[in-house]
Amino acid sequence: MLLSYSKGFSVGKTINACTKGIWIWSKPLIGMTSDGKTIPVLLLDTEGFGSHDSDFSHDSKIFTLAVLLSR
Repeated sequence: MLLSYSKGFSVGKTINACTKGIWIWSKPLIGMTSDGKTIPVLLLDTEGFGSHDSDFSHDSKIFTLAVLLSR
């Protein structure tokens, strides 16, 4: 069965945030490691850095949380 993932996160070319905080795709995808083991993969979308309506502290918190969720 072919699954369509065409409706997901929007992407913008400006520094105006399309995403607020961190969004997580609700259903894990199945990935494969180099040794053939299958693993669940979650997609994360974070707001961009340097937005007009946020400061360095906010950007640092979003980045840190995304890194911690990625491991």
